[in-house]
Amino acid sequence: MPLKGLIECQFLSVAADGQAISNTFHVTNASTGSAPDLSELAGVAVDLKAWCATQYEAMLQPDSTFQYINTKQVRDPQVSPPELVQIHNEYLGVPGTGTPGPSQHMPQEMCAIIRKSTSTASRRFRGHMFMPPGKDGTQVNNESWSQTGQYWLACDAFRAKLSAGVRNAASPWTGSHLASYVICVYSRRAAQLGQPSVGELSGLQTQLKIHWLRSRKRGTS
Repeated sequence: MPLKGLIECQFLSVAADGQAISNTFHVTNASTGSAPDLSELAGVAVDLKAWCATQYEAMLQPDSTFQYINTKQVRDPQVSPPELVQIHNEYLGVPGTGTPGPSQHMPQEMCAIIRKSTSTASRRFRGHMFMPPGKDGTQVNNESWSQTGQYWLACDAFRAKLSAGVRNAASPWTGSHLASYVICVYSRRAAQLGQPSVGELSGLQTQLKIHWLRSRKRGTS
């Protein structure tokens, strides 16, 4: 059986040249005694769309397309052979709404990251997301993104929406399904060892330092 109360959430977009851009995080509802069914996966995807799709679109250039929000059961790594899991694909198919700058020739590997922190000391319960490419060279300040630039502000606005999923957030996220979940880090290795594998996030931070995601140069996300 897939893991109880745990959902993998993927925001999937594609750039004008066909480069896929994927951002993934997990949400958990520890009070449930079963894996989320297809109806629950669909409900969470629809709620995420209403909650933060607009902010995600703002990180993308108009020639990029926000394609899907995918919500998926998480396979139990102790089950062999690997079991089938259910997935819901919430289609959007909308262009990015970021404002194109005068310099759009920066490498696709250049991006901001959002760090995910938990109260657990183990490195297994830390995470990060490499955000969509920051294509405008005028928003670069030496080794960092300009804190007043549209790209970094858009990334930080998305971070703020996800921060509403932290337990006891001042303004929690809403939705008939999503409101029952908190955002978390999932450690597959811990699950393989039969150890606690979910760490609820204590916070998220948008980093100013420019990061490079080399896999985008190779054509992966």
